[in-house]
Amino acid sequence: MKLDTNSLAKLLTRNLAERKMSSKDMELLSRSIFDSKHKIRRIDPCIYGICIDYEVPGTIQSINLNDIFASVPGSIRNVDIFPEGIIEPDFVRVRVAQSF
Repeated sequence: MKLDTNSLAKLLTRNLAERKMSSKDMELLSRSIFDSKHKIRRIDPCIYGICIDYEVPGTIQSINLNDIFASVPGSIRNVDIFPEGIIEPDFVRVRVAQSF
């Protein structure tokens, strides 16, 4: 099944039905997911609203958080940064918690 922003917005609406999000916020979230420069690993409801895990190539020292923050439609409430890899970092996982 090929996703477009409308299909993704409907899926998110179903999965986030307990949250009180407007259609406009859902559309903004869907657009930001499709427009993201980085691979998205997970999207989960969290205590802040929605948490999105981005996979960013490089190391903690080399990532540019402004690239990620530019595509976040909601208010950023929390950011967690995790290096992924056993000996050498393969990539950095950046979890952005945002509220709407």
